[in-house]
Amino acid sequence: MKIKKNTLLLANRLADSADDLYFRRDVAQQLDSVFVAVHDYKNAEHYLSLFNLYRDSLESLAKQKDLLNIEIGNANKRLLQEKEAELTATRKRNNLEYLGITAAIATVFIILVLFGVFKISPAVIRALGFFAFIFLFEFIVLLLDEQIHEFTHGEPWKILGVKIIIISLLLPFHHWLEEKMHHYLTHKVPKIRNRSLEKLRQTDERN
Repeated sequence: MKIKKNTLLLANRLADSADDLYFRRDVAQQLDSVFVAVHDYKNAEHYLSLFNLYRDSLESLAKQKDLLNIEIGNANKRLLQEKEAELTATRKRNNLEYLGITAAIATVFIILVLFGVFKISPAVIRALGFFAFIFLFEFIVLLLDEQIHEFTHGEPWKILGVKIIIISLLLPFHHWLEEKMHHYLTHKVPKIRNRSLEKLRQTDERN
């Protein structure tokens, strides 16, 4: 028993120097038992008090740790909610902008058709048609931009390569559509307009 007591007292000094509350608690509990066994109740009470102190300190630290973990968890949830709200707001704003751009493109093409109906200079129609189709195809590239970044994982040289391929495919189609539109508005539409005016004139003459 004496050897055990001396060993535990040495362990207690080591625990104090190591400032390890778990080690201190366990050694104090064993020293309390040893001193009770040798009927040294004064020292037994001392180490029992230390054991209770270390145990309470460890429980308090555990509660603080739990509270800290809860606070960290709540903070992470708040951050996630804020990010989700921000992403939702960004999506809504982008959708509104896309809708506005779509409306603007549709308006440009409506104006282009009206220019063909009325006697507007072919040069003006060609210039507006050029910008209308540039607007349209750039919007198509913009819509594909997010998918391009996902496909290329954001690597600049891959993004450049994909966009070059897309533009090389769209550019001839752009010129073909532009020519078709210009020809239709400057040749077909005037003929349709003239035929309609002629029919109206003939109808008026019969009446």
